[in-house]
Amino acid sequence: MKAIITSIMCLLAFERAFSQGSVSQSTSNSQVTYWVSNNGVMFNNPLPGGTGGYFIPKDSLVSALFAMSPMIIAADVNGQLKGAVAKYQSSDFFPGPIATDYNAPEFTSGGFAIAIWEMTKAVVDNHIAHWMDPGYVVPPGINSWPANGNTANGQAFLLAPFHDNNSDQYYNPLDGDYPLILGDKATYLILNDMKGIHPSGIDPMNLEMHLMYYQYENASDPILTQTTFVQTTLYNRGTIHWNNLRFGHIIDFDLGNPMDDYIGTSVAQQMAYVYNADLNDESFSGHPGYGINPPAIGVISLDGNLTSNLPVQAMNFPSTGTEYNNLMNGFDVDGSQFFDGSGAPTTYIFNQAGSNGWNELTENNLPGDRIAASGHAVANFPPGASLVYNHAVVYARSESGTIFSSVDSLLGVANHIQDFYDHAISLNVGELQQSVLNVSIYPNPAKELLIVEGATHATYRILTLDGKEVQAGNLENPIIRLDLLKGGFYVLEITAGGKYDRKSFVKE
Repeated sequence: MKAIITSIMCLLAFERAFSQGSVSQSTSNSQVTYWVSNNGVMFNNPLPGGTGGYFIPKDSLVSALFAMSPMIIAADVNGQLKGAVAKYQSSDFFPGPIATDYNAPEFTSGGFAIAIWEMTKAVVDNHIAHWMDPGYVVPPGINSWPANGNTANGQAFLLAPFHDNNSDQYYNPLDGDYPLILGDKATYLILNDMKGIHPSGIDPMNLEMHLMYYQYENASDPILTQTTFVQTTLYNRGTIHWNNLRFGHIIDFDLGNPMDDYIGTSVAQQMAYVYNADLNDESFSGHPGYGINPPAIGVISLDGNLTSNLPVQAMNFPSTGTEYNNLMNGFDVDGSQFFDGSGAPTTYIFNQAGSNGWNELTENNLPGDRIAASGHAVANFPPGASLVYNHAVVYARSESGTIFSSVDSLLGVANHIQDFYDHAISLNVGELQQSVLNVSIYPNPAKELLIVEGATHATYRILTLDGKEVQAGNLENPIIRLDLLKGGFYVLEITAGGKYDRKSFVKE
């Protein structure tokens, strides 16, 4: 079995500086603050100091991720590999859509100079309610939404998703049009791989990548509020039919102190994750630690198409299209196979948590700075086509137990978020549809009774955090009796008329 070599942070220090020419900005909800960059790199902090850029809890100054960098590789009709990748702030992606002239005003001083847009559901809802009111002033964020491209400059006409109130395909907020976003707060980016020379040396694909980061504010569902979702949409704006496209991420996990981490894979949850190698995450060289009983954090492939998750050694980073392609196909950068603890070939590293499973503890690995490469199912990519990938960054912290206790909690959180995604979020040809009932429950915590408002003639299920159903029934009146439930944390699922909602509650 290939052993994981502990990474030495100083070997990568020069790659982790903020690159001149790219722009980063932080965004947050009530629980998480994170950085986004207009070169496609996720969660990388550009400020001096070299710490990560995904802070949870929000005001703790402790980061759980250093960076998450996209990789895209595909073969042309002659089998030549082309693509675009990012390695920290060295990236083959550039702000704005595919165009003919990247010196045009929209790229030098207009919206595509930065190509980061923020929008909230509250602003959109207010616009929907008042756009016809006399004297109404359209908010700047609604006005500047990048819905239409400049076709005279070779850009696609339809860019960011929007509700087209009069179906004319032209975005005009004064016609009642508005941005379509997921979540309560979203950050949207449009990037291309053609504007400049690729630092990787890999030839471009005429590729456009749209990113939508989004979060929810839900006081009754803290798990949801602690989660960050990312939707990646790839567009083939060229004339080449790309074969065997692979999409993935290089995930640099720095869980507080970056030098005492272990990584793993949960195949059932389609998740790459990191956890601490002991029960005390001390601070290290300017990196604040999480302290006693540290958390675990994971990245879920919500579409269920995670085909590999493998370790990357800092001293053996991929540097060619072939090496990136090897990683996303489930091999080491040199094309060699990985093997699990029983000697069988595997594409999922350390896929069994617990004292008897195949993991870094049972392999007696030294803790250290951990980097993983995740790959997704192969796809063909003809001209004009698009591909969509959905991910969620999830967090869990157990207050006691072993080093695997937070991992066990994380598996339950992953089930919760996957179920929410499956039932409450969909994006259909650019039109966002959220089938949510918006019920309310009280009291919370509850003792004998739970009262549900906002749903009639509904069915309900009560689940434990790991997804086990413990109670179910019809909701003919607003009262659910909890006499048979033990004290603890539960999730209430309610379905009515094709709509769905779920709320977390505590039984005392």
